[in-house]
Amino acid sequence: MEQTLLEDWLRVASSPSSSSPERSTQSTLDVAANAVVQAWAEIRACVQSKNLTDAQRAALELLFRHRRSLHYADSQVKLLLALMADVTCTDPSLLGFARKFAILGVLAWVRKRYSGIAIITASNAQKQSREKLASIVQTLQKAMDDHPTSDAYTCEGVLLLGVVCSLATVPPDLRTLCCSLIGVEFEGRKNSIVRGPVAEALAGAGYAMSVCQEHHLASIFRPMMQLWRSYADLTRSENSAYAPYGHQQQETPPLKDVIMILHLLDYLGTQFLSRYSHQEPAGIEILCDEVLKVPVHGVGQEVQSAGLMAAFGLLRSLYRYNPGNVKGGSAKALYPKLAAMMRSLESFVHTVSEQVVALDVSMSTFGSTVLHGGAYADGVFSRTQNMLLMRCVAVGVSRCPKFRGSPSILRCLSLCIFEDVLRLDAVYSAYLDEVLSGLVGGRQNMQEEVRVADDLDAVLVAFQVHTESFVFQEVGALARALCEQYRKSGEYEQSETVKYIWEFARKLQSSHRLFVATSGKPPSPTGLSHYARTMETFLESAFLTVVVFYNTAVVKDAGNLSSAVELAALALDTFSFVEYFRRLQVKEYVEVIKSAVTRVSDSEAGSVLLVNKFPHYNDVIQLPGPSHLTLTYDWDQDEVQSSRVLFYFRLLPLCLDTLPDAVFVERVAPVLFLYLQHPSEAMANAVHALFGAFLSSKVKAEAAKNRRNSKAPSVSNAEIEPDPFLREQLAVYYTERAVELFPDVTPFKGLVSGINAIARYLPAGSPVLVYCLSRLAQRTEALYRNEVLSEISARSLQEASTQTESTSVDGRKVSIEDMGVAEKLQALLLHLILIVDLQVLPELLKLAARLVLSLPVHQQTAALGEVYDIVAVSDDYTRKPSIVPWLQTLSFHIFNNQRQGKLAPGSRL
Repeated sequence: MEQTLLEDWLRVASSPSSSSPERSTQSTLDVAANAVVQAWAEIRACVQSKNLTDAQRAALELLFRHRRSLHYADSQVKLLLALMADVTCTDPSLLGFARKFAILGVLAWVRKRYSGIAIITASNAQKQSREKLASIVQTLQKAMDDHPTSDAYTCEGVLLLGVVCSLATVPPDLRTLCCSLIGVEFEGRKNSIVRGPVAEALAGAGYAMSVCQEHHLASIFRPMMQLWRSYADLTRSENSAYAPYGHQQQETPPLKDVIMILHLLDYLGTQFLSRYSHQEPAGIEILCDEVLKVPVHGVGQEVQSAGLMAAFGLLRSLYRYNPGNVKGGSAKALYPKLAAMMRSLESFVHTVSEQVVALDVSMSTFGSTVLHGGAYADGVFSRTQNMLLMRCVAVGVSRCPKFRGSPSILRCLSLCIFEDVLRLDAVYSAYLDEVLSGLVGGRQNMQEEVRVADDLDAVLVAFQVHTESFVFQEVGALARALCEQYRKSGEYEQSETVKYIWEFARKLQSSHRLFVATSGKPPSPTGLSHYARTMETFLESAFLTVVVFYNTAVVKDAGNLSSAVELAALALDTFSFVEYFRRLQVKEYVEVIKSAVTRVSDSEAGSVLLVNKFPHYNDVIQLPGPSHLTLTYDWDQDEVQSSRVLFYFRLLPLCLDTLPDAVFVERVAPVLFLYLQHPSEAMANAVHALFGAFLSSKVKAEAAKNRRNSKAPSVSNAEIEPDPFLREQLAVYYTERAVELFPDVTPFKGLVSGINAIARYLPAGSPVLVYCLSRLAQRTEALYRNEVLSEISARSLQEASTQTESTSVDGRKVSIEDMGVAEKLQALLLHLILIVDLQVLPELLKLAARLVLSLPVHQQTAALGEVYDIVAVSDDYTRKPSIVPWLQTLSFHIFNNQRQGKLAPGSRL
């Protein structure tokens, strides 16, 4: 901090945590030396004539642009002092610009000349130094008294006064004068300060307050706290000219400016604590008393926000302070005072935060002034009069990680993040209004359409501005603070926060689902696509914020067992809502899912709790939105809802061993069979895999239990048995739909997993299994017939030779990928010979023989070779006695067909 100018440090420290530090504004461009010399010559001529004209404007702009890289000699400082006070000009703006440059030039000279000088021993040197500084202050005072020209350089003047005041060589009377002038400027020139570079004015006040007497400390601090009230009056008058729709009002005061107060007080607290002594009053105690005097009721939020940030700044310095480093006093005697100050400042913050989240502002209604008919009265993202205070509390806590937690602080953070920073209701509502207005025809509706379109444009522009704002760029730090406060809160507050974030995710997914469904129409003239990347960035931020929070809630802070299961289920359901917004694989995301699934799947209650959150069938096939929204809705084109369903389909297999079959059939099966028809291969494979996992669940656990033949099974699985009747019902329905939709919809990989599970896990000798196998064989025969018909039709159209060749006639093995659709089903049916139980095996062999003998001769040979390969690699000697005679008989029939040179009767079409 010592190596950086205070005004520059305030700018960097008050920038968003996620942004990279801005480079200094000083110019690094080369400038010709003769150009600089010529510019100084013009300034000298101007001073000699005591008249500034437009001819010197270019020279001033050149010198101002390179002011930080210039070397200022004593002779040039004399020119600057004369330019500051003795030159006149008919153009007030040009004169103000010239004096601003003069002040900054003198400031640079003072810093360089007196840097590092503690004591000047020579009396002549001391006298000359004091006279020079007094001359500078006197000249500056004269320039500051020139109203209204001095409005252009008030902040720079305050900075120069503060720097002079902080010099070790300055005499006490001159320091007192500088402090008095700073207090006067803050008291009487508030509008000029807030319109100018605030960092310079605050830095000047900071330099002065760090070295001034006690009474001057309060005289500067008090008007500084009132500075923002004047700013509010100023911006209200400017905002009154704004159009009523879609325009976001200016924040009063800007959050970034208020945060400078926090870091200024942090700087002052650090300076005072570094020389803390219990033998004399300390500046930090005075500042603490002044902060606590800021009223929390009866004043505008502008004053309260400044007081809040001042409190947070002092707390930062106190939290960082180590009482063991105290010089000249007892640490034990000093520490109680500091602890009392911390408690008082924390109580002040808690009082303000409780005012923000008063009883009449609940989580469900906070910021509920949303768009209706396209009208915004209070701006898009500023919905309540406490919005600035809420942001100040949230940002202040994010910059004070050690701040003591309370329910109101946790609530403020939650509201700021999810009701203010990550809220998209305005965009969704405005877009829905445009869609609804477009559905109403007639000339009388043309004006309404134009108005609504204009409203949407305004909302989108405000949304773009919001995503570039300070508070949005600070969302990562706010999320971290939310996690820290969550850990410090009680179980009730934690539970309420988890439910609140779940509700946020649910509403976001529902609104975005409607938005995506309606935006599938032709692009509107509003240019919505222009903001697509901005919205994507916004939604990614929402996703990452949810992940960061639940990583703390689920992985790092498990809580007690009863609430941990409910928390895990809510976390997984919340993740399902934001799954559509995930664009990258985050390590914390995987950790939360693993931890939550482990907790949920450990018990029947946990699995049932999770499955009860699975979307209902009616929610899937119906589009959310107002009843008068008449749009054609295709559930299989709803990517947002499909992402949520797919998330569950990938999780549920891990919970099926502790989930009763009846619950699965009631809550999951309807949606599962619906999504068998989904065109996405990833979705279809997940559906088939889930069905296979359902049939295999609890059966494997039962088999393992029987093999152990020992003590009773675990409590979680002891009372959960598979329901054969329900499973057979689902197997029949699954086979009907999956086989019927193959190959157009059902992927072969998914079908294999489902049929394989049916063959393995249905009860031994089940007639349902025989039925499923017969349906598979029938579908295979139908596909072969379709292929033959297509082949005959193609040959007749092309008048080609009747000689047909096959890639498998020569006995070469064909991969599954190279097979036709009928061959794939045939291969699946033949491989089931080694899987089905022995009671069903004879029926399967009959079906397989009938299918093979119905094929053309060359395909019979290929099928026979495939059966030989399947049997040859098997070491199952319990079923080979049944398979080998069957295989020999099948081979005999095929050999006879080849010798007779004719097709099997079933193949003549």
